[in-house]
Amino acid sequence: MFTRIITALICIPFLLYIIIKGGLILELSIILIAMIGSREIYRAFDKEYKPLKIPGYISVLSILISIIYRPDLLGPITGLTVIGTLITMVLRYPKYSIIDVSVTVFGTFYIAFLFPFIYLIRDMSMGGFLVWLIFISAWGTDTFAYFTGTFIGKNKLVPKLSPNKTIEGAIGGIVGAALLSFVYTWAYGTYYNAQVLDYILVIPVITLLASVIAQIGDLTASAIKRFLKVKDFGYILPGHGGIIDRFDSVLFTAPFIYFILYLLI
Repeated sequence: MFTRIITALICIPFLLYIIIKGGLILELSIILIAMIGSREIYRAFDKEYKPLKIPGYISVLSILISIIYRPDLLGPITGLTVIGTLITMVLRYPKYSIIDVSVTVFGTFYIAFLFPFIYLIRDMSMGGFLVWLIFISAWGTDTFAYFTGTFIGKNKLVPKLSPNKTIEGAIGGIVGAALLSFVYTWAYGTYYNAQVLDYILVIPVITLLASVIAQIGDLTASAIKRFLKVKDFGYILPGHGGIIDRFDSVLFTAPFIYFILYLLI
């Protein structure tokens, strides 16, 4: 726990600076983090399969750059990355199988299509305010769920998948994140931009729903790790594991919040 807290205290100022600054530093940070995440997931799959790592890295980088800088080219680039991976399988046959191609494409899409939504929300109108809903929903849920589950958790949520998670913890995470987003909206609107107060009742509802999605994202990563028989995806963040271990809920929360905001705001 001590190591986990120290890592968080070191990383939080960097996160604050990158998100608040936005622009090029956010774009490059997302690309870097996503590339590290792609390395982690391909290494995890390497325990059971043989992902095509070089085509995978090229695909992840190409899709990330397309989403951020040239979204009009996303369709062709996505098609070319799939074709390129299949061509590699043919050229290197029989070293790689269609299963290896499948896990490569999955890893590519899981990383390259979900991480950029952090940038897309930050780039929206009022993005400086809205982008933090991702982390309130994901990490706020995680924090409140942990403490609620520790003190009053009795009934297991999904014991076969994640034995330590409880129903009480899950509910505590949802309620805690919603309340935190209410306080955040009130404070931001009161002291910085009164316009956001128009959404002070809508934001907690969005966060409540996103909190559920965040927990599904966390459980999804747990299911992948259990299937592959790995404890963590990486070790770059002491006490937390790897990038995917820390961002698994964010990967689900960011696109969900983006589409809700796109429809409502």
